[in-house]
Amino acid sequence: MNHQESNVGKSARTVTRRRRREPLGIARARAPVFDNRHGLWRARYIDPLGKLRQAGRFTRKRDAAAASQAAVDDLNLKRPSSKALLTLDEYLEKQWTETFPRRERTDDTNKERIRRYILPHLPANGAIPLDLVSRSDLVAVQGSLLKQRLSKSTIDGAFASLSALLRDCQSIGLIPENAAKGLRVRSSDPRLNPARSGKQRRAVPLEELYAFFDVMGTHYPQYLCLACTPLVSGMRPGELFAADRREIDRQGQTIFIHETASKKGRIDSGTKTTHHVQLKEWRVTSVEVV
Repeated sequence: MNHQESNVGKSARTVTRRRRREPLGIARARAPVFDNRHGLWRARYIDPLGKLRQAGRFTRKRDAAAASQAAVDDLNLKRPSSKALLTLDEYLEKQWTETFPRRERTDDTNKERIRRYILPHLPANGAIPLDLVSRSDLVAVQGSLLKQRLSKSTIDGAFASLSALLRDCQSIGLIPENAAKGLRVRSSDPRLNPARSGKQRRAVPLEELYAFFDVMGTHYPQYLCLACTPLVSGMRPGELFAADRREIDRQGQTIFIHETASKKGRIDSGTKTTHHVQLKEWRVTSVEVV
């Protein structure tokens, strides 16, 4: 009976797995830990592959800390030089979208933001090794963009794209940290003085809609359906041009939208808000047609 109870206890015991460390590409020291069994301080560090290592045991804590730092310095000196790394502009143009593919529209937007707002203000127009992109350089870029009187959303969007690039580099160990992480313009920043105010949404008067449809019906009757569909359904342009007549449910007066057309004519599965859902049945968006 006792044997059965012990087996039940073992089966009910929860197992806690240690979190896997991501490779940082650079060695880092850890604080010494006191070993009660031996009465000594263990010198610890993390190697460039993200594994926790030990540099020995010492009587004094400061000696253990010094040994950890010495091991880290020795490993970091053996790292490949910055000249062996791609520069920021080279990685942007040659490898980023191939190594970390996203939707075509997202890739184009990210590249355009970095080319237009980030690279021109960096040293050598961005032709610097990835691991030499520093936080101070990016803060200076932010200041230059504020002097151009750009809006907060424009500047933050550019740094969000750069942060995505550097985050991907960090995930594969090319750089130790993301220098653009969390870099945003504060709403209270006194330098924030955009030359153009935010877009003001305008409701289209009924007179303009009636006039528009009169012209379409008179001169372009073949395109009348194309003009009416986005108005009555709220479809985006990419969804409109990817719509398939086979997805029309005339009895239910419904169009099923599950694809998007890119600017280059490619048809991508999913819509702007459902592209991450794998199954067609789960990402379907139904649009009623009156």
